[in-house]
Amino acid sequence: MWLAEYIPVKRKNKESIKQMYADCKVAVKDGWSLIIFPQGTRNRQTTLPFKDGAFNLAAELGVPILPVSIVISDDLWLNGSRVKIVVH
Repeated sequence: MWLAEYIPVKRKNKESIKQMYADCKVAVKDGWSLIIFPQGTRNRQTTLPFKDGAFNLAAELGVPILPVSIVISDDLWLNGSRVKIVVH
């Protein structure tokens, strides 16, 4: 994760969340794009509600949001299915 320059966050840890938010601001100001999963976790059965941190960050920095869906088949590993990425 370090090589990919991921910005870590520990869930439910306010100091970690504040540090992540500050690191994201620096990354965007340095010209980096961010990939943020606004649900904060995954669920195979349903779409979870979005948390507002990613939207607040984009609004504060004045950068656009590009909504993307990642669709992974349940049998991805069994039959060689592909991951589908949809840009909305």
